[in-house]
Amino acid sequence: MGNAAAEKEIASREALKLVRDGMTLGLGTGTTFEVFLRLLGEKMQEGLRVRGVASSTRTAKLAAGIGIEILEEVDGKLDLDVDGTDEFDDRIFLIKGGGGALLREKIIARSSRAVCIIADSSKYNPSGIGRYPLPVEISPFLPETTLKELQKLGARCSLRGEGKFITDNGNLIVDCEFGTIANPEMTESRIKNIPGVLEVGLFTSINCEVYMGTKDGVRIFRR
Repeated sequence: MGNAAAEKEIASREALKLVRDGMTLGLGTGTTFEVFLRLLGEKMQEGLRVRGVASSTRTAKLAAGIGIEILEEVDGKLDLDVDGTDEFDDRIFLIKGGGGALLREKIIARSSRAVCIIADSSKYNPSGIGRYPLPVEISPFLPETTLKELQKLGARCSLRGEGKFITDNGNLIVDCEFGTIANPEMTESRIKNIPGVLEVGLFTSINCEVYMGTKDGVRIFRR
């Protein structure tokens, strides 16, 4: 097991301690979350029962396969959202959406009482996020027009998969290279004001904890 794989497992095992029988969970997307899901499946074989709202069709299929009831709607808040991240910093600003599920991931995070982000140490950038390209979900209507508006903000932008990558919502992803994002909150607001933008992979106002696996155990970051 490589360092990243071992750290993902360490973080996931710690996050699993937050799960209680009967909970309704937000289910993230991505390779780190799938480590957590595998461990959750082991607990379910021992008798744990949870329900969940999935952030992607892939996650829904995987979760259903281990016996999790997948919900399409919930009354009130989800008990706990567990998800990964592409990058985070000391301020607990996140870049998410490498798997293309950022819109659903943000809806789920906003709908949860608690949010636990799991990560390996390669995702930590104490000097500020922006090393990882920022995903932006856009409408498929006049996508090049929206892309040009994004470029005006100073980013180098490209349609993921040359426009052939389609999200579960039927939309497109633009990956934007800003470099270090000095003011993520302002950047998020400016991007979301562009017509055609549906959601941006900057998570700046989600109250969450980040569980980062390290060779020495888990380091927890709290906003």
